[in-house]
Amino acid sequence: MSSTSSETEHVPIHERMDQSVTMKDQNLGKVFSSKDYKLVKDLLVHQTLLTIEPNRTLDRALQMMTFQNIHHLPVVTKHTRELVGLISERDLRLASASPLFDQGMKSDEVMKKLSEHKVSECMSKSVYTVTEDESILTAAKLMRVSKRGALVVLSGNSGGASKKVVGIITRVDLLDQLIRELEPISKEEQEEEIYEEDMKEKVAEFL
Repeated sequence: MSSTSSETEHVPIHERMDQSVTMKDQNLGKVFSSKDYKLVKDLLVHQTLLTIEPNRTLDRALQMMTFQNIHHLPVVTKHTRELVGLISERDLRLASASPLFDQGMKSDEVMKKLSEHKVSECMSKSVYTVTEDESILTAAKLMRVSKRGALVVLSGNSGGASKKVVGIITRVDLLDQLIRELEPISKEEQEEEIYEEDMKEKVAEFL
C-alpha cells in the first residue's frame, strides 16, 4: 500500500479550482442568498478537531473514525502539526480489500492486519484545502468541482507563517448549511439549541 505521490500536495482553493466552471456548477451559488454569506469558520464553531499522525497504525485510524462517527482524518506531523495528508474511511476500505488481506478474515483478524500498516501508507497526499476565512460558497464550489467529499480547513492569513489545521468540512456540513438557509429556525429554537450545547459541554466537563 503506497501513495502515488512522493510529496504532499496542498491544493489551495484559488489555484486548483477549474476556471471553466460549468453553468451547472455556478448554479450552486444560487442556493445561498448573497446577503447571508457566512465563512467556513462558522461551520467549525461546535467542531472538535481530530487529527492523526502519519506513523500511527491503520487500526487506530479506524477506531477513531468509528468511535467519533466521522469519515475523514487530517494527517499532521507530531511536533509541527503540519498537514501532510488526509485519510478517509474509503482509504481504509480499499486497504482492507487489497491482496494483503484474505477476504475471509474475521473482524479481529482484519484489525490485527491493519495494525501492521501505517497511516502514511494509504493516506491521500493530494489534499484540497480552504482557509477559515473563505466563504462557505467558495468552499462549496471547490468541493463540487473537485468532487471531493471533504476539505481540510487551515488557519487564516498568518503573515507568512505556515498555516495550521483548524478543522475539516464535509458534504454533510454543506447540506446542514443548506437546510439552515432554506428553513431558518426561530429565535426560540436557537436559544434551545444553545442551551442544549451548553448542557453537553457541562456534562463533558463533569465526565
